[in-house]
Amino acid sequence: MAALSGQGWGRILVEGGGKTVSDFLEAGLIDSLSLTTAPMLIGDGVPGLRFAGNPALAGALRAPVRRFMLGDDLLTQVWFRAIPEGEAPS
Repeated sequence: MAALSGQGWGRILVEGGGKTVSDFLEAGLIDSLSLTTAPMLIGDGVPGLRFAGNPALAGALRAPVRRFMLGDDLLTQVWFRAIPEGEAPS
Protein backbone atom coordinates (compact mmCIF):
# COMPACT_ATOMS: atom_id res chain seq x y z
CA MET A 1 0.00 0.00 0.00
CA ALA A 2 2.87 2.37 0.76
CA ALA A 3 4.36 1.69 -2.69
CA LEU A 4 1.03 2.46 -4.38
CA SER A 5 0.64 5.63 -2.35
CA GLY A 6 4.17 6.65 -3.34
CA GLN A 7 3.14 6.35 -6.99
CA GLY A 8 0.24 8.76 -6.47
CA TRP A 9 -2.58 6.29 -5.94
CA GLY A 10 -5.04 7.79 -3.46
CA ARG A 11 -7.70 5.10 -3.60
CA ILE A 12 -7.70 1.49 -4.73
CA LEU A 13 -10.35 -1.20 -4.91
CA VAL A 14 -9.44 -4.48 -3.25
CA GLU A 15 -11.72 -7.37 -4.07
CA GLY A 16 -11.40 -10.57 -2.12
CA GLY A 17 -12.81 -13.09 0.24
CA GLY A 18 -12.79 -13.31 4.00
CA LYS A 19 -9.02 -13.77 4.39
CA THR A 20 -8.10 -10.81 2.16
CA VAL A 21 -10.69 -8.49 3.70
CA SER A 22 -9.72 -9.58 7.24
CA ASP A 23 -6.03 -8.87 6.56
CA PHE A 24 -6.77 -5.37 5.25
CA LEU A 25 -9.16 -4.68 8.15
CA GLU A 26 -6.60 -5.88 10.72
CA ALA A 27 -3.98 -3.59 9.13
CA GLY A 28 -6.33 -0.59 9.34
CA LEU A 29 -6.26 -0.14 5.56
CA ILE A 30 -9.99 -0.16 4.82
CA ASP A 31 -11.77 3.16 4.33
CA SER A 32 -15.03 1.56 3.23
CA LEU A 33 -16.23 -2.00 2.89
CA SER A 34 -18.94 -3.32 0.57
CA LEU A 35 -20.51 -6.59 1.73
CA THR A 36 -22.99 -8.49 -0.38
CA THR A 37 -25.13 -11.11 1.30
CA ALA A 38 -27.53 -13.56 -0.32
CA PRO A 39 -30.61 -15.07 1.32
CA MET A 40 -29.21 -18.59 1.63
CA LEU A 41 -27.44 -20.69 4.25
CA ILE A 42 -24.87 -23.23 3.11
CA GLY A 43 -23.57 -24.68 6.38
CA ASP A 44 -19.94 -24.82 7.45
CA GLY A 45 -17.52 -22.99 5.24
CA VAL A 46 -14.80 -20.36 5.23
CA PRO A 47 -15.46 -17.61 7.83
CA GLY A 48 -16.33 -14.22 6.38
CA LEU A 49 -14.32 -11.81 8.55
CA ARG A 50 -11.83 -12.47 11.30
CA PHE A 51 -9.94 -9.75 13.15
CA ALA A 52 -8.74 -9.01 16.68
CA GLY A 53 -11.67 -6.79 17.61
CA ASN A 54 -13.15 -6.16 21.01
CA PRO A 55 -15.09 -9.26 22.17
CA ALA A 56 -17.61 -7.09 24.10
CA LEU A 57 -20.59 -5.76 22.19
CA ALA A 58 -20.09 -2.34 23.84
CA GLY A 59 -16.62 -2.15 22.25
CA ALA A 60 -17.68 -3.35 18.81
CA LEU A 61 -16.35 -1.64 15.69
CA ARG A 62 -19.19 0.57 14.45
CA ALA A 63 -19.42 2.81 11.43
CA PRO A 64 -22.04 4.54 9.29
CA VAL A 65 -23.67 2.29 6.70
CA ARG A 66 -25.94 2.46 3.69
CA ARG A 67 -27.80 -0.46 2.14
CA PHE A 68 -29.06 -1.33 -1.32
CA MET A 69 -31.13 -4.23 -2.61
CA LEU A 70 -29.60 -6.07 -5.59
CA GLY A 71 -32.42 -8.35 -6.62
CA ASP A 72 -32.72 -10.74 -3.65
CA ASP A 73 -29.22 -9.87 -2.39
CA LEU A 74 -28.33 -7.08 0.05
CA LEU A 75 -25.34 -4.78 -0.45
CA THR A 76 -24.17 -3.08 2.75
CA GLN A 77 -21.52 -0.36 2.52
CA VAL A 78 -19.66 0.36 5.77
CA TRP A 79 -17.67 3.63 6.07
CA PHE A 80 -14.69 3.33 8.44
CA ARG A 81 -13.00 6.62 7.48
CA ALA A 82 -14.19 10.09 6.68
CA ILE A 83 -17.05 9.86 4.22
CA PRO A 84 -16.26 11.59 0.91
CA GLU A 85 -18.46 14.63 0.25
CA GLY A 86 -21.49 13.68 -1.79
CA GLU A 87 -21.25 10.02 -0.76
CA ALA A 88 -22.69 10.24 2.76
CA PRO A 89 -24.93 7.36 3.81
CA SER A 90 -28.60 8.19 3.92
